[in-house]
Amino acid sequence: MKRHLPLILLMAMAAITGYSQSKPEIDSIYELGRNVNHELSTAKARNYCQQAMDAYEKLYGKASDDYINALNAYAASYGDEKNFKKAAELEQQVLELCEKLGHKHPRIGLFYENMGYYSYMANDYKNGSKYWELALPV
Repeated sequence: MKRHLPLILLMAMAAITGYSQSKPEIDSIYELGRNVNHELSTAKARNYCQQAMDAYEKLYGKASDDYINALNAYAASYGDEKNFKKAAELEQQVLELCEKLGHKHPRIGLFYENMGYYSYMANDYKNGSKYWELALPV
């Protein structure tokens, strides 16, 4: 905690002064959320993912690859807690945002696979099969 204090103070000052975070800074927050999700607590991962989502939304809007990736990681935090219904709801948002992009998201196959898994585990077998089939050719 002590070694993170200067970074925390710097981020707090930036927020107070209205300093906008750069993409590399936001990417670092996103990576913390993605990595914490597998190494530490789900609550910390979700917090970092939410911070990244908020910052990416300000920078690019919701219909952007970066925001969508962070939302996918946020959904995964619910899947890790076995809250598959909530994970499926969030993954549905991921897929809806992908449709708004002017291009095919490079991770769309993973998103279909996730949606299939979360749906299946939430006892929605019809959607589970549907999204797993969509993931196959990607």
